[in-house]
Amino acid sequence: VLMQDNSIRLAKAWDRRVIGSMTDQAKHLQFYLEDEGGLAAATIPALMMRINRMPMKKTSATNKAGGYIFPSDEIRNVLGHAY
Repeated sequence: VLMQDNSIRLAKAWDRRVIGSMTDQAKHLQFYLEDEGGLAAATIPALMMRINRMPMKKTSATNKAGGYIFPSDEIRNVLGHAY
């Protein structure tokens, strides 16, 4: 997906919970880096896998209660196959 589009676009978040989730992931990355032995020892795929296994609250405009999902499961659903 990233190889197809080399541009960066910025936009407002759909709602503030998105920003909260992104902040939470950034903080977890700090802990994961320490756990992996620092930036020099960590690999991007390993860090991505750990972040994708973090449960996240799933909400929508019509379903504020939501539920919890794992990003790795959600991307499989969106793409329609295992990656």
